[in-house]
Amino acid sequence: MNRGRISSLWVRGLLGMFIALAGHAALAQGYPSKPIRFIIPFAPGGTTDIVARLVGQKLTEAWGQGVVVESRPGANGIIASEVTKNAAPDGHTMFMAVLSTHATNPFLYSKLPYDPIKDFTPVVGLSTTGLAVVVHPSVPAKTMPELLAYLRANPGKVNYSAGTATVHMVGELLKSLAHVDINAVPYKGTAPGLMAVVSGEVAFTFEPLITAIPQMKAGRVRALAVGSPKRSQLVPDLPTVAESGVPGFDGYSWLAIVMPAGVPKEIATKMQNEVLRILELPDVKEKMLAGGLEPMPLTGEQLSQLFKSEMAKWGKVIKQAGIKLD
Repeated sequence: MNRGRISSLWVRGLLGMFIALAGHAALAQGYPSKPIRFIIPFAPGGTTDIVARLVGQKLTEAWGQGVVVESRPGANGIIASEVTKNAAPDGHTMFMAVLSTHATNPFLYSKLPYDPIKDFTPVVGLSTTGLAVVVHPSVPAKTMPELLAYLRANPGKVNYSAGTATVHMVGELLKSLAHVDINAVPYKGTAPGLMAVVSGEVAFTFEPLITAIPQMKAGRVRALAVGSPKRSQLVPDLPTVAESGVPGFDGYSWLAIVMPAGVPKEIATKMQNEVLRILELPDVKEKMLAGGLEPMPLTGEQLSQLFKSEMAKWGKVIKQAGIKLD
C-alpha cells in the first residue's frame, strides 16, 4: 500500500471521527425533545414521589420540557422496573431506583423479570434516608448497647415490625452482624409498622427519620441510633449503630435515577450533570433535609459501583437468612 493511500485512509478515518463527535454533540444538545416520564415504584405521596416531583420541577425550569411523574406501585418495585426496562432507550423515560429494585430483589425472587445491572443505565444518585432504631418506652434500653444486651438476654423472644422489605433486610443485617435472635413481624407499610411500636405490639423497628422524629418528640418511642454510615444532620446527637457496638453495620435506604439500557452516553451524562447541579441548589437541599433526606450526588459510574456493592452486601444477608418472596 503506497504512502498516498495510507494518508487518504488516515484522513477519512479522522474525518469520520469528527463527524461522529459532532453527531453525538448534536444528540445531547437536542435532548430532551419531548416530556420526560419519571417512573416511581411506589404510590404517590411517599418519599420517592416527593423527590421525583422536586427534581422534575427543577428539570422543567432548566430545560423547558415537562417531567411527568408516573406512579407504578406493586410487587416490591418489580412492575415499575419492568416498565422502565421495556421503554425506548432515548432518555425520555427514567426510573427512581431504590434499595429493593436494585439490590435486594435479585435475591428475594427466583424469577425476576429484569436484571438490575444489565437492563438499566445508571445515571445519577439522588439521596439517602436514615433509618432510626426506635423502641417502645417499655423496652429496658436507653442506648443501642443496652438494646443489644437485652436482645441477647432474650433470644427469639423480641419482635420488630417490618413494614417494608427494606426494613426486614435491615433487621436481618442486625441479626447477622450483632449475633442476635430477633423476629420480623410483617406490616403493610412503615406507618403501621411504626404504630405497632407506639402501641407496644412489637418492641422496636427501623423507621425513616422524617416519620420517627414526631413520635420521638412526643415521647411515644425512644430513638437509640441511626443505621446510616454517618450521623444524620437531623439528629446529630444520635449515634450510628456502627459506633454503638455493631461495627460494619450500614443499613439505610437510597434513591437514584436510572434509564433503560442502551441510552446514549451523551444523554445520560447531560441528565447526570443537570441533576448534580440541582442537588447543589440551597432550596433543594433545604427541602430534602426537611423531608429527612440527605443529598447523594453520585455520578453514573459511582452509582454503578454502589449497585454492585449493595447487591453483594444484601445478597449475603438474604442467603444467610434463607428469605424468598416467591
